[in-house]
Amino acid sequence: MLKTKIVLLSALVSCALISGCNDEKKSNVSIEFMHSSVEQERQAIISQLIARFEKENPDITVKQVPVEEDAYNTKVITLARSGSLPEVIETSHDYAKVMDKEQLIDRNAVTNVIQAMGENTFYDGVLRIVRTEDGAAWTGVPVSAWIGGIWYRKDVLAKAGLEEPKKLAAVIDRCADIK
Repeated sequence: MLKTKIVLLSALVSCALISGCNDEKKSNVSIEFMHSSVEQERQAIISQLIARFEKENPDITVKQVPVEEDAYNTKVITLARSGSLPEVIETSHDYAKVMDKEQLIDRNAVTNVIQAMGENTFYDGVLRIVRTEDGAAWTGVPVSAWIGGIWYRKDVLAKAGLEEPKKLAAVIDRCADIK
């Protein structure tokens, strides 16, 4: 969780800096951060992260734009058509690839953020997931990941006289054996 928070803050900092890099002299930069964390608990955590970020970057203001997950992709399309996409969007890697094909992702900005943070900031394999199909660029800056797992009861296996599985095929075999 801590690494995710640090990466999220770093991504916000980097994206804010990139969005603020233009020829106009501005003393304050305001960015929108669209995400699907509409639950109060998640918004509270994001608010804390934003407050910390804004304290460390007093010239940057971040506005949360929480959107229900069911309406998220439609909202992205609507905002893209009207030219009003937020500066920072949290989305799945799959949808980021769709957005990339529609040329809605600034590949240079993403590359700048990843290089500024350092590729070694990310867990092994995470950057491969957000690579473009041709491998030439990234479709986003990873900020979180879902972890899947299989849990089993050792006592049930022991009672059945079965060894603990080490691979998925063995898990499937053990299930068939116990059945």
